[in-house]
Amino acid sequence: MKDLILKIKNSEFLSPAEVLRLKVSLVMFFLLVFGVLTIPVSFFEDFAIGIRILVPALFFFLFLVTFLFLFFDKPRLAMHFSIYTFIGLTVYYIDGAGQFYGYFLLFITLTIIIFYQDISTYIIYGGALTTYGLYFIQSRTEMYFGTDAAYPELTPLIYQFILAGFFLVFLLYFILSDSINEKLNEEYLKSEKMIERCRSLAIKQSEDIEYSHKTRPYYMDVKFETTVKNISTFIIEKLEQYDSDRPLKAEYDLNEVVDFYFFLHNRDVNRIIDAEEGPSPAKIYARQFSKFLLDKNAEMNTVIFDFLSCFVKPSNNEFKRFRRHIDELFSSKTNRILALCFLYKFLRTEVTQLDKWGRLDVTMTHEEVKQLFQSKQFRQFISFEGMNFFLQNERLFRKHLG
Repeated sequence: MKDLILKIKNSEFLSPAEVLRLKVSLVMFFLLVFGVLTIPVSFFEDFAIGIRILVPALFFFLFLVTFLFLFFDKPRLAMHFSIYTFIGLTVYYIDGAGQFYGYFLLFITLTIIIFYQDISTYIIYGGALTTYGLYFIQSRTEMYFGTDAAYPELTPLIYQFILAGFFLVFLLYFILSDSINEKLNEEYLKSEKMIERCRSLAIKQSEDIEYSHKTRPYYMDVKFETTVKNISTFIIEKLEQYDSDRPLKAEYDLNEVVDFYFFLHNRDVNRIIDAEEGPSPAKIYARQFSKFLLDKNAEMNTVIFDFLSCFVKPSNNEFKRFRRHIDELFSSKTNRILALCFLYKFLRTEVTQLDKWGRLDVTMTHEEVKQLFQSKQFRQFISFEGMNFFLQNERLFRKHLG
């Protein structure tokens, strides 16, 4: 229970699979409480003896299957079986319970399905459950609502309208949220890919500067290596204090692991990971350390750049996130033309390409810039109007800006 509460508090750091696993755990806890409190009461209802035995047995069977899928790290299948269990209980009680109780169970089960935040699951299971509820209300009007109401024909319609409205409102919510999330995810992937390329070029430029100035990189500095070992020793000692049952130092030699980390900086990590031969621990450590290598296009550089940016004074300019298109950045047509000229001038004169030795030391030719401007991917920077302006004045661009 303590671990479950801790995961809930830190759910923002969990992966989607771990979040789904956490949701299934919470639903199972609620399902267990709900089943324990309601199934014994159902023995007093007017059900056949076979039904009284079969339903509790089926409930515990589905609950056990859900638990096993969760235990064997199959949260997706566990999610489906938890929904099956709730739907089964709903169908079981709605036919034998009172009016309000059976109607209320429909909303409880729909809320459980909504809790998983999966549009396909909601459409399939939620749609089927809502259809069943609408049909049941219509077919059992006299049993549920009686005939002594002022307007007996309107009473079931009101219940049906509320149930259908509940389903449609959340269906609309799922459609809109999925559309927004898909758009944001697409923008994020584009930005992340661009940042990764820029980071790769910056690291390559840094390596060229170190080579030309004959300076040693950080990972070859003896003081830095000693500092990393001291910090690692300190972390291990602290972990042993919190978990004295696990002899962490006995599992591996700390100095050997740190030396292996620095050793990877001068080797092709992917070859070590993908090699068919070689010790398995080396592959495991290489796979983990590959994320934190210095002067490599890895997660470690993202952490370093984010840390350094905390000490850089921000500019007073307005930051327009995700806006890269010239037409969005400038409202004046003159400014758009000037921006296009600056872009062409930069690509023609600044070093942006790799040479045959892998060094950042080549500028783009006029034909390469032209091909880039005409490419589909470049529409996120310039419009068709801007591209046509460039093609119509191609000779002037080459003569005065090339």
